[in-house]
Amino acid sequence: MNVAFCLFCYDNGQSGISTYCDNVIEELSKQDINLTIYTSAYHYKYFLEKNELNDNLNFHVANIYFGLLGELIYHYFILPLLLKNKYDRVILPVANRRLFALRIENVFGVFHDLSQIHIKNKYDKFRMFYINNVIKFFLRYITKVHCVSESTLIDVVNSYELSKSKVIVNYNGHKFIEPNEFKPIDIPLKKYNISFVSRLEWPGKNHKALLYAISLLPSAILDNLNLILVGKDWGGQSHIEKLRDELKLTKQVHILGHLENSELEWVYKESDLFVHPSLYEGFGLPLLEAMQRNIPCICSNVGALNEVGGDAVVTFCPYDYKELSDKIGLLLLNPSLGKELSQKGQIRCRDFSWSDHVSKLIYT
Repeated sequence: MNVAFCLFCYDNGQSGISTYCDNVIEELSKQDINLTIYTSAYHYKYFLEKNELNDNLNFHVANIYFGLLGELIYHYFILPLLLKNKYDRVILPVANRRLFALRIENVFGVFHDLSQIHIKNKYDKFRMFYINNVIKFFLRYITKVHCVSESTLIDVVNSYELSKSKVIVNYNGHKFIEPNEFKPIDIPLKKYNISFVSRLEWPGKNHKALLYAISLLPSAILDNLNLILVGKDWGGQSHIEKLRDELKLTKQVHILGHLENSELEWVYKESDLFVHPSLYEGFGLPLLEAMQRNIPCICSNVGALNEVGGDAVVTFCPYDYKELSDKIGLLLLNPSLGKELSQKGQIRCRDFSWSDHVSKLIYT
């Protein structure tokens, strides 16, 4: 089988999308297929910084000029001409952002989310036009849409008026590698250490609810607590810092930015609780990462987070700060409940496999 994988929208290797691409490419390289990865010199550079090459990875690297506009023209019009009649399967790993403007056979796209439906004013008018009209128009050229959750599938079917026969749920996988290094961060650890790993996006990731919830905790907890925020700034850091200062949480809230793996593993190791308060997620890989590492988890009850967490998480309404505060306090003060959730989390993680995801992607 000849398979093409289109590696664009790699986000400098610092997003959930890039993590998705890394894992899928690694799993594809283990399959009995002829794999060619099409990408640009820009994305290829960042891919090499995170991944080791092997003999099963063949790259077609293009020099693309004129920034985003040049990439869009290349992806929509030139790339399908290069791929036409050469492959048994063409994979678009971020089909909710990049499609083809020309019809070719055997194109399978992955939709991660349509978060703009649920988060008002997330994008500007130009991007909303692109998502609502351009993506919708060119979806007719795709063979099958793989949605990473039931929640995403429902959004895709309703928003783009697709037949359910054209879409399928294909959950993201999860892979845990026992860390061999923990690189400490210069933070004085306290009795209670809470973490949230996500890009610093406002308001979508809902750091607002988390900060307000922390501020409502009784002083016996608040005075002995760290809230550790990990993730690249996507325009939200200044908002988070402003609210942190207004709520007088400068001693509790630590904004670390994007971390290397050994630093992130240290944060997970020292976390007593993981909170994922997003207003919407199409899947939520950090939630699985935390569960795999035996951390009790709280997440919002919207989008796919509740779907992914199942009975291994405590949920809350993302607009109810008091409810979140109460549940944070409940878990911090009840280690036995946290241990029960951790055990359930270990079991729940077994339901998500990159091998299963990729098998479905290339054989379904």
